[in-house]
Amino acid sequence: MRNKTIRKCAVFVFSLLLVAVLSVCVSANEQKGAEWDVSADGSGRVKATLYFNEAEDSYKLVISGNGKMKDFSELDPAPWLKAYAIDIITVEIGADVENIGAHSFVDCSSVAQFIINGLYTKIPMSFEEEVSHSVVIICHPNSSAGVLAEECYNGLYKYLCIFRDSTCTVCSYVCSEHIGGAPTCEQPAVCDICGVGYGTSKGHNPRYVSNEPATCTLDGIMEHKYCDDCGAYFDKDGVKTDKQALIISASHSYGNLIPPSAPTCVNSGNEAYYVCSSCNKYFDGQKREIATPILPATEQHSGGNATCSNRAVCETCNMEYGDTDPTSHTFSDKYTYGTEKHWRYCTCGERADYRDHVFNEDILSEPTEDEEGRTKMSCDCGYSYIEIIPKLQPDEPPSDSIPQDSENREDSTGIPIWVICLISIGMAVTVIAIALLIKKKWLNKHRILNENVQKEE
Repeated sequence: MRNKTIRKCAVFVFSLLLVAVLSVCVSANEQKGAEWDVSADGSGRVKATLYFNEAEDSYKLVISGNGKMKDFSELDPAPWLKAYAIDIITVEIGADVENIGAHSFVDCSSVAQFIINGLYTKIPMSFEEEVSHSVVIICHPNSSAGVLAEECYNGLYKYLCIFRDSTCTVCSYVCSEHIGGAPTCEQPAVCDICGVGYGTSKGHNPRYVSNEPATCTLDGIMEHKYCDDCGAYFDKDGVKTDKQALIISASHSYGNLIPPSAPTCVNSGNEAYYVCSSCNKYFDGQKREIATPILPATEQHSGGNATCSNRAVCETCNMEYGDTDPTSHTFSDKYTYGTEKHWRYCTCGERADYRDHVFNEDILSEPTEDEEGRTKMSCDCGYSYIEIIPKLQPDEPPSDSIPQDSENREDSTGIPIWVICLISIGMAVTVIAIALLIKKKWLNKHRILNENVQKEE
């Protein structure tokens, strides 16, 4: 009697848990449909509710409540048979429903599983005829449904048990023969019925993996061992580790920073940069990838001075650039001279310092009564000539009293030579003018005579 009371309490607690679980499990995809009173006494204590599952496009019939369920017949069929018989996939019987009504599932050929939660739910004789023997019955082994499944359905049932240490806390079923599951490298197999591990693990079977060096963009990995069965990693000594600890991070071989250089007019320069020795890509000073660090030549020459005949010469590359400067001359340091003037030439032909000679006198020899003297007249430009000093006349003062400037010399009359030259030139011009005037008068007279002769003829 005491054991029976304990079982009833356990069933009641399990029923409460089941109702809570069912309320959670009815997801948004299961929409509540039709509902019928199927209690044996018409009290509404037992109800049948139809749920539609949109995701699976199927129906689930739930019989819930507390009490006896009505039996059906050909004259009084179950209300869901007419419209939903072939669409019902799952049937669930609540823990407090005392029985399954006879002929409730006639023509329900699509039912794939029955969930019978009660330990003592009575099952009608018609159940075997109505329900296909390929249906999976989900129930407690130590229940009326479990006995039926074991005897008539060849054990095609799933355990509804809540196991603790291989014992169901509801029906006290003890899972003594563990089945199913598969051992892993580190864990034993897990029983498909009670979820308890049994047996031993199979152990790792690692294979050796050689070192794979990193590249500039792809990670590498150190030599290690790897278990293909479970995906576990071990270092080269066989100590278990994680994959991340073996990773060799991808990295560029930057080398030393190449310093910047400024571009010139003809040579390119560069920014400060690194170059990867593996992939030959360029990176700036912050190791950010760049297309190229090269700075093109400026092609801007500078320095030097243009002249009248030559363009400026770049101080950097010694190339000529720009235009000539017609105002900038380069005059020779050497003078060119004539008998009266001297000057300096530019390569373009322009003259500078065009001026009269300024002579310096250098007496080479003093005149005597027997010999003439000599004086060298020289200009700083390089021009020079020898001037003869006449012999001394008896009682003539020495040569140093003779005027040195030939332009100021006087003749024997005491009149300066330049005055005599001007008078001579004036007289010559006068004679020429008189001769031209006489010739003109003669020509006019001769022309008039010729005209008169022609008229007389």
